[in-house]
Amino acid sequence: MKQSHNNIRPLFITHNKEKEAIKSLFVGNVIVVVYTKGSDGANIYLKNGEEYEDKGFKVIVSDTTGAGDAFIGGFLSELVSLEISNENLCERVSENHQRLLTFANASGALTASVKGAIQAAPGKRHVLNFISTQRAKTRVKE
Repeated sequence: MKQSHNNIRPLFITHNKEKEAIKSLFVGNVIVVVYTKGSDGANIYLKNGEEYEDKGFKVIVSDTTGAGDAFIGGFLSELVSLEISNENLCERVSENHQRLLTFANASGALTASVKGAIQAAPGKRHVLNFISTQRAKTRVKE
């Protein structure tokens, strides 16, 4: 399940805390929740209690149209490449959380940095080049 910070805020009223609101989403067959936070990155929550965070990428925003779609598209494309099944989903997400979040956040950031959702849709090579460049900049600043 994917939820954004805009979608989850109404649950805060009921549950008063972000993590409690997230936990309330684990009903039925839901075992993974991806929580997007716009320019603040995203988190993955697993039903078994594990959670992972990626701060995302800072870009000059031109147009956010399609950024959430690009995020989930990037996340799912990487997830599918992990040969997942119902039985190994949590294990695969846990083992590859950084890869999944980094690629998804980069996909969303690149889309938001260009005007128009269709023209902004990045390909895999573009996303990987962006990640490489941005993470190298971050390491230099540290």
